[in-house]
Formats: sequence, structure tokens, C-alpha cells
Amino acid sequence: MDGIDNSSPDIKYEYVLLFDFYGALLKDKNYVIFEDYTCNDMSLSEIAVEQGITRQGVRDSINRSAKKLIDCENKLGLIKRFEMAKSMVQTVKDEIQQIRMIDFDDATQDIEPHLIAIDNVANSILDEL
Repeated sequence: MDGIDNSSPDIKYEYVLLFDFYGALLKDKNYVIFEDYTCNDMSLSEIAVEQGITRQGVRDSINRSAKKLIDCENKLGLIKRFEMAKSMVQTVKDEIQQIRMIDFDDATQDIEPHLIAIDNVANSILDEL
């Protein structure tokens, strides 16, 4: 992510995640500018008027803030770990749904593979903690 590229929903989502996880590490003015840009969907011009600075000043602040937040994620990896845990929990939910669909009157259907899958995911989550 070099510079401002709000054209992609993926970039926008990544900026919002970065802000949610690490935004408190930004200085007050940079915090407000980055929040307005990412979470409040304000344009550079709107932020510039609100902050009493130029559009270029807003752009520079957002770029610096994004770089700082990306550096934090590269060092700490909290978002990566969060996304991994979220995916694992979804896998557990999917396995539970499969268990709910089993006809327990039919002796040929086995619950054990689903329980093993849930146990494996739970162990993976615990290993990550």
C-alpha cells in the first residue's frame, strides 16, 4: 500500500482494520484525519477545510499514518492473527452445522470426523495464543 488508493474496497477495508487495531498510536491530529478519511468517508477537500490545511497536507498526513500503521502490523501481526482466528472459528461453526444435519437415527452417519475437525481447529487456536 503505497500512498492513498481509496478506489479499492480491499484497501479501504485494510485501512479501517489498521485504524481499529493501531489507530490509538497516531498523534491526535493524524488520528482525526485518518479516521475522517477511512471511517467517516470524507474527501481530502472536506478534511482540509475542517482541519484548516491544504489537500496536500491531508494527503501527506494520511500517507504517513498509513505507513506507520502498516509498520505496526508488520511488526506485531495482530490483524493477521485476528483474521486467522476468525477463519478458524468459522470452521468450527461450519462443523457444528454439519453435526446438526446428521440424522442420528441413521447408524451409518458418523459424528467422529466432525469432532476431530473441531478438536484440530481448537488446538490450532490455542497454539496461536
